[in-house]
Amino acid sequence: DGGSPDASFPTGDPALQGLDVTVTAPESGAVFGDSAPIEVTLTVDGVDGVASPLTLRWTSDRDGDLLAEETSGSPVSTVLSGLSAGAHILEVTATDASERQGSASLVVVVNRAPAGLTLVSLLPEPPTTSDSLEALITQAAEDPEGDAVTYTYQWTVDEVPVDDVTVATVPAVLTGRGQVWSVTVTPTDGISDGEPATAATEIVNTAPSLTSVQVLPSAGGTVTPFGCQALGYEDPDGDPEELTFEWTVNEIPVSAATTPDITGEHY
Repeated sequence: DGGSPDASFPTGDPALQGLDVTVTAPESGAVFGDSAPIEVTLTVDGVDGVASPLTLRWTSDRDGDLLAEETSGSPVSTVLSGLSAGAHILEVTATDASERQGSASLVVVVNRAPAGLTLVSLLPEPPTTSDSLEALITQAAEDPEGDAVTYTYQWTVDEVPVDDVTVATVPAVLTGRGQVWSVTVTPTDGISDGEPATAATEIVNTAPSLTSVQVLPSAGGTVTPFGCQALGYEDPDGDPEELTFEWTVNEIPVSAATTPDITGEHY
């Protein structure tokens, strides 16, 4: 029709033809966590190669100009960071030393992390060695995109991580008197983590117990000596058996009787 060929993509001199830019990673539509770096890998080719140096300019339809860099060749790996939350159409334009250009684009989504203050407390308060520890979330985080929020639990005992416990409850068998237990609870939507919350408590002493106590013999006279038999001593803290005895006669304390036996002189 007498018109001239397209100036950007001539069919004649290969040196004047454009560059072929291909993004190889990530896939378009990939989702990244809030503040997570986005590594993009691409290749740049020309009919007769690429003249170094190669200039890459990155833009976002949401955030505008992102990055300009020079590289010596292909493939190229670029890390983009600081993108705002939401979907972005990223475009890269490559220009080589011969001023040939080419471009490519992809879509990435920057996920927003759960927001709001998470509060956690440890129950019971105070705990003993007989108690399981439970991390109770008293104020939950909310996801701005409506995603379900779950929580991860990182426990420590005396500042040492307890990697075997990753749930909200610590079995009593793992605790000991005097230990300081701490939990860090982090809200997550499966992609991004929100601000963590921490609570701590100290394991206190557990009182020992007896299965039963009996006075023998069960009946007697004023000259009959009686003895107290304590059975089934148990102390969850592992302390050795130590017993004290307090006798009463007709509900009146006998302060002088402090042994397992009492004799007629006291009644």
